Amino acid sequence: METLRIVYDGIEKVIPFYKGDSLLSVLRNNGYEISANCGGNGTCNKCKVYLVEGGKVTAVSSCKTLAKADMRVIVPSVRGEGLVTDAKTQTDGESGIGLALDIGTTTLAFYFVDLATGETLKRVSCLNPQSAFGADVISRVEYATNHGVNELTQTLKMRINGVISAFSEEFHQSVKRLAVTGNTVMLHIFAGEEIASFGKYPFTPAFLESRKYAKGLGYQAEEVLLLPSVSSFVGADITCGAIATNLTANGTNLLVDLGTNGEMLLSHQGKLYATSVAAGPAFEGAGISCGMGGVEGAISQISEKNGNLTLTTVGNQPPKGICGSGLIDGIAYLLKQGVIDETGAFQTEEDQFAFAPNVLLTAGDVRAFQLAKSAVRAGIETLLKVANITQVDRLFVCGGMGFYLNKDSAVTVGLFPAHMREKIVSAGNTAGLGAKQCLLSAAARKKASALSVSAEVIPLSTRADFTELFMEHMFF
Repeated sequence: METLRIVYDGIEKVIPFYKGDSLLSVLRNNGYEISANCGGNGTCNKCKVYLVEGGKVTAVSSCKTLAKADMRVIVPSVRGEGLVTDAKTQTDGESGIGLALDIGTTTLAFYFVDLATGETLKRVSCLNPQSAFGADVISRVEYATNHGVNELTQTLKMRINGVISAFSEEFHQSVKRLAVTGNTVMLHIFAGEEIASFGKYPFTPAFLESRKYAKGLGYQAEEVLLLPSVSSFVGADITCGAIATNLTANGTNLLVDLGTNGEMLLSHQGKLYATSVAAGPAFEGAGISCGMGGVEGAISQISEKNGNLTLTTVGNQPPKGICGSGLIDGIAYLLKQGVIDETGAFQTEEDQFAFAPNVLLTAGDVRAFQLAKSAVRAGIETLLKVANITQVDRLFVCGGMGFYLNKDSAVTVGLFPAHMREKIVSAGNTAGLGAKQCLLSAAARKKASALSVSAEVIPLSTRADFTELFMEHMFF
């Protein structure tokens, strides 16, 4: 076994490796967060690191580069607080520290909470380290089908325990209860359950119900609570979102999570309707040439005034890439300026547009966005059709997108119909907030379980009307 040197956030470590290992495998085996949207197949070029040789710094794709003895590698930082929010909630008054964890496909959001008071002591957001195995759920299912789920689980566990350890060191307290939400696949990976069944019909999950583990699974908590999911592709993140937004109260309300799965839950006249669409990873910044999650340096908002562009980034850092909300703003800007037409085609000599040095949108990015927004729009309209309604009282947009979403941009690009503009509520990370409520309250946990089993799941893959709407909304 040989060694190389890794520099991350200014800290240098000596890391062992075996001859023939790629830099990507060495880095992810040692807990470093490296995006590899293609799963390490050498096609996405998102896994860049920097080699330092003789005073010269060279960017390389870590999946294409073999580790060598005495190599010095700089790994880009992916810290960020941008996708974490907070709110007061009721508590049963237990003593101790709790942790509500939202496992997003792209981002992990941690809430360390005083169980007695409900006060959030610390909030942390970081990239999901599983991005080294692919950008979206399907690519990770494919990896697990070929290699088993254990590597995905251990990578996630290492990151979660690392964050918990850092908290315990800072606050000198351990975690009594860990409440976990996320889509159904993420919860299976967390629990170490095989996920190959999600890749083939009838997509049968090992579990949907809430699960409790006492000092099990290897996570640094006395008790682990997995929150309930609705179906294979409508997860606990939506259940928690319904809790956080009080979805079933006061009229007709729709909850939309703009993530890889495009999960939706509609509450109308005492009934719940749920569905999901294969939106792809564009809304989470993945699958986009300069896309990234909601971490420092991600362009989250783009606005124009008097001909001047204004870019807002997570953490107010120099722009490194663009996340989902920035993508929506960017596409809307290109439409308004006539840079692209209603079909998405560029009307300029170059099929790309630069919003900042090294941050641009390409024709391929526009097409990926069109597929994602069309799927979501068609899903919404199909769900409303099933419930025999055309309007809602509130349209909650949740997930990372919910922090920065510009309503005008969302309507301009056709993500939501114009008549719903004033109904849109940017709700933020409702999955995390609902998980926090379930962490603190037995009543909230009981309500979540009841919601998860009462929703009617509407499959879209066999509906001709969904397919027609999908094709219709491909245009801007």
